[in-house]
Amino acid sequence: MRRLLSLLALCAIAGFATPGMAEEQPAAPAAAAPASLLWSGVVAFLAYKITDIVIGLRVSEDEEREGLDETQHGERAYNL
Repeated sequence: MRRLLSLLALCAIAGFATPGMAEEQPAAPAAAAPASLLWSGVVAFLAYKITDIVIGLRVSEDEEREGLDETQHGERAYNL
């Protein structure tokens, strides 16, 4: 009975380990980090493209040359 209790306690603390699982455990976080970086990169790129398509991210060259203060906000930044 004492051995069964110690086995259950060990399983509760360390999880239900199988032989060879100790070698596999470091591989899970090592694979999760690049996967999460890839996932966040893909989602960020999709958000960027959707925003670019819906509202646009750049002004025209004419507006940029004329000045963004005047074309976007309707005021001059510097009265020279």
